[in-house]
Amino acid sequence: MFNRTLHIVLTVVLWCGIAAYIAWASTNATHKTDEVKIDSLRVVISDGDRLTSVTEPMVREWVARSGVKYKGESVGDVNIAELHQFISKRVLVRQARVYTDLNGILTVEVSQYQPIARVKMSSGYDFYITSDAHILPPSTSYAVHVPVITGNLSFMMPTGYYGDYEQIKERLIEEYRTAAGRLDSIEMGHRNSLTELKNSRSELKKERPGKLWGKQRRQLWEENRSRNLAELDNKIESRQKLIDQTRQKREDLDEKQKKSAKRYIYLYKLLNFVKFVENDDFWKAQIVQINIVREEGHIAPIVEIAPRAGRHTVCLGSIDQAEANLQKLMLFYHEALAWEGWDGYNYIDLRYEDQIVCSK
Repeated sequence: MFNRTLHIVLTVVLWCGIAAYIAWASTNATHKTDEVKIDSLRVVISDGDRLTSVTEPMVREWVARSGVKYKGESVGDVNIAELHQFISKRVLVRQARVYTDLNGILTVEVSQYQPIARVKMSSGYDFYITSDAHILPPSTSYAVHVPVITGNLSFMMPTGYYGDYEQIKERLIEEYRTAAGRLDSIEMGHRNSLTELKNSRSELKKERPGKLWGKQRRQLWEENRSRNLAELDNKIESRQKLIDQTRQKREDLDEKQKKSAKRYIYLYKLLNFVKFVENDDFWKAQIVQINIVREEGHIAPIVEIAPRAGRHTVCLGSIDQAEANLQKLMLFYHEALAWEGWDGYNYIDLRYEDQIVCSK
């Protein structure tokens, strides 16, 4: 019994000691953070050896633009959360980490996005895109050696948009719902008004002149009734036009939404094709340009590639055919170009089943 009591007492004393130490250490650390002043900024770019879109001067400029004071401030007084939020929102930054230490150093660690393709369309689009569909701006301060996608396509987002591709989708969906709801509400209001007008006209048509009315009074009543009916007919016709116009706007909005959805999907299909190329050592080294062509009579755009070796252009057909037709092209390279040479043809068309059409 005595041993058990002693054990309990010692356990309580031990935990009280630990709690007292933690409290003392916390108070001591607080005093130290109040005493230590930040005197320098350290920038760490974790993948700077292979990517150059984010540089140290760029990060230092972001810190200055954030408005967060750090030079001469106590370690505990620097607004780490605000600075982290500001850095994380930069379109080139994948992840950011911000912290201070008791040596008086504010550290900003940044990792950057890695593009896998450059999209440069004659329609005005010019951006880099990552494997997870993050859209980055072009820049003269850095260059990334990735395949270039050219052509004359329109995408879901407006030109000049940079950031997460999914975010623009969510924003446009919300805008569509708001616009569709507004048009539906307007049409419902017009239809309710039309119903009231038709009911008024129906009631007016049911009215009859008094049996004992004189000729003059009857004639005056009929003229007034005809005039009111004509006014109601004009209002009904005008209201019906408003309904038709609103319905047309709704149909145009739906059609625009369908086109936007197709453009959204197409960019992902392009991205998946680029990923396929990037994961194949031969095609990654061979393909330098992907061109999207709209041919008359073809609903889907045609995908062409410009290989690094040879002076030929290869037509892979639609984006849905592209991966399979690369395998077809590989067979052609082994079977035909081994005899004809890389410069034997100007154009190789792989769109057709069980055949390859070549032109010199």
